[in-house]
Amino acid sequence: MTDVALRWGFNDLSHFSRSFRRRFGMSPREYRNLLGFLQKPGWHPDTSVCHGPT
Repeated sequence: MTDVALRWGFNDLSHFSRSFRRRFGMSPREYRNLLGFLQKPGWHPDTSVCHGPT
């Protein structure tokens, strides 16, 4: 997460986290975990339903 914060011009990780939460309604960690879930096999973006491995 530090590399992302620095890439976007934040020198303070706490400030980045607060700004991220205000903008996206979740912490950077929660967002990363959500992306990990969405990239699992069986997840379909049109239905937002996880069907499990096929």
